[in-house]
Amino acid sequence: MTLSKKIFVAVMALALLAPATATAGKTKKRKTKNVDVTVMSRNLYLGADIIKLATARDRGEFERNATALFNTVTQTDFKSRAPLIADEIKRNKPDFVGLQEVALWRQGPVGVKDGTQTPSTEVVYDWLADLQTALRAKGLRYRVVRKQVEFDFEGPTSMNRDIRFTQQDAILMRVNRKVKASKVKSGNFDKSFQVPLNSINQVADVKRGFVSLDAKVNGAKFRFVNTHLEAYSEADGLAQAKELTARGGPARYRGQTFLVGDMNSERGTASNDDAIKHLLGFGFSDSFFRKTRRNVFTCCQPETINNAQSELKSRIDFVLDKPKAKIVSSKVVGNNPNIKTASGLWPSDHAGVVTKFRMKVRR
Repeated sequence: MTLSKKIFVAVMALALLAPATATAGKTKKRKTKNVDVTVMSRNLYLGADIIKLATARDRGEFERNATALFNTVTQTDFKSRAPLIADEIKRNKPDFVGLQEVALWRQGPVGVKDGTQTPSTEVVYDWLADLQTALRAKGLRYRVVRKQVEFDFEGPTSMNRDIRFTQQDAILMRVNRKVKASKVKSGNFDKSFQVPLNSINQVADVKRGFVSLDAKVNGAKFRFVNTHLEAYSEADGLAQAKELTARGGPARYRGQTFLVGDMNSERGTASNDDAIKHLLGFGFSDSFFRKTRRNVFTCCQPETINNAQSELKSRIDFVLDKPKAKIVSSKVVGNNPNIKTASGLWPSDHAGVVTKFRMKVRR
């Protein structure tokens, strides 16, 4: 073969190889899909205003107040309210629900009024069990991922027995093969509100806490955190919010995070001890306001929750996201005066918040 032919063959070979090499060097662009994720915050209302017990001047008044409180819990009848909450869940189909004030009421044996010395164990009312029953009755499949015990107090009544109240937070997860949860954690905050009950020589340790998990919905990954911050001390509520966002805290997460709950603080106040101000400053966004530009109240109806028209006057219940995710819809539920029990009870003294987010997931 002549030199000119050898050069021609070499050039042709390089020309044939060039497209293959260029193609091999290209990376295939990955497609994405949209995944809708719906989360909900719902305070169930524990049934009465327990702070009234702190005003008793002596043991006799405490016992009478405790009896009146327990009668109010009976009157506000969560068993009849639970189907209304279940209806909210059925209409909105949240993947995860953060529940606050998930009350458990127990009583001790007749004739025993020694407080925590003989713990009351007989269940009288169980909010979580009642809600699960109502959900099943409507054909809804939700499971309790975890519940966290918070304030747990027992005291004497004029009914010749002790009554025990336990406040809990919980997360419900929709039962679906495309909805998954892992790394479930919960705990109480280091900071708690101390209430002296001089009438019975006790101090009530009002604990608050959180439940968190790492979730996956049809491939979309995020952290979901549910919490309930202190109501009667802004400083304590702020300290608890800071625990959420501290290093190692459940809301300090590099990926998409949804933080829901009763924050017991309002946006736009002049206070420096503002929990929601801290959370927004940390980078969380108020999904309802961002979507609607409205300030719809979520708290609180009167204690007996049988008022004809809504008396909500503050917005302290939130669905927060960090970083900002695309919002499909966001709404307040439980504030419609046409949706009550047969006896005229609101679903709760709070309204709930539901937000549907749209996340992009690589296929």
